[in-house]
Order: sequence, then C-alpha cells, then structure tokens
Amino acid sequence: MKAVEDFFIFEKNNYMFENKTLSDQENPKSVQEYVISSLIAEQPKRLIIATLLEKGIDEEEAKKLIADGEDKLMDAERAAANKDIIYGAIWLVVGIAITFSGVGVITYGAIIYGLFRLFKGLSNTNIL
Repeated sequence: MKAVEDFFIFEKNNYMFENKTLSDQENPKSVQEYVISSLIAEQPKRLIIATLLEKGIDEEEAKKLIADGEDKLMDAERAAANKDIIYGAIWLVVGIAITFSGVGVITYGAIIYGLFRLFKGLSNTNIL
C-alpha cells in the first residue's frame, strides 16, 4: 500500500490523506478524500458507511463513494506498478548496455536494481 500512498501524495501536491476526519460542513471532494484515506488505512467498510450515514449521506451514495474510492486505489496501484516496470526496464537495459559496451565496467548494481523494480512491478500487476 506504500506505493498507493505515494501516488496520492504526489497527485495531491504532498497532501496526505491519513487521519482525515469529516466535519459538519463537507464538500464532495473532502468526503471522497475521507473515503480514500479510510480505505488506505484499511478501515472496515461498515465503519466508513456508518460515518457517512452520520453525516447525512444515504447508504447507496456511501456505497457508491466506497466503490469509486476502491477504483481510484486500483488505478493508483496499476500506475505505480507500471512505473516500476518502466524504470526497472530502463535500469536493466542501461546496466546491460554499459556492461557490454567494452568500457571495462560491470554494472551489477544497475542490473540487480533494474531486475528488482521490474519484478516488483510485474508482481504488482499480477503478471507473475
């Protein structure tokens, strides 16, 4: 979940959703932020729904907000996995290219780091 949190921090200009609570005067954006932060914190859905019901949001709308939040989290996880795949492949190719270019340097670090990022990204996309 760290990659998801990093993605949302990046997307919202370093605004962190953790420990977000609902006040009496909430706009739709802050309600969605609350739902996402609660999902990241792995709070039970029934607790999130109960909190939204207390604030006057009906149950169907609360379930829709949770489903939308889950979709956004899945998109963030996919984006983080794709980023790992791309950067892993770049590190791997550059490491191999430098090693076989005849410069006389063996870049184990770049190759190992590239393989690590590549496999991390592939495992997060459920390809492996």
